[in-house]
Amino acid sequence: MKIQSWTIREEIGGYLPFVTYIWHGGIQPDEIPQRDEDGNIITGENNLPVMVENPEAGQEWCFAYGEREWMDASVFNTVREQTERHIYRRSRDGDINAEVGCP
Repeated sequence: MKIQSWTIREEIGGYLPFVTYIWHGGIQPDEIPQRDEDGNIITGENNLPVMVENPEAGQEWCFAYGEREWMDASVFNTVREQTERHIYRRSRDGDINAEVGCP
C-alpha cells in the first residue's frame, strides 16, 4: 500500500522530475539473526541462526519505489523482497536496500 509520495528535484536530460513513492513493507520481526564483528550470521545447533531480540520489533518498515526505479528496470517485487531481507538481517550480496523511514 502506497502511503506517501514526493517529487525528487533532479533534472535528467529533458525529463520532468521523478516521483518517488513510499510503500508500507511490514512490521519489524521480534527476533533477528545474531551477527559477528564481520557481519556473518552466527549459527548454532543444527546450523540454524542464533536469534536475538530485535530492538525495533513491532515497528513498521517502509521502502521507496518510484519512477526512477521503474525507469532503471528495477522490479517492484524484487526491490521489496530485497529490502525485506535487509530488514530481517538476511541480505545477500547485490541486494538493494530501499528502506526509508515511515511517515
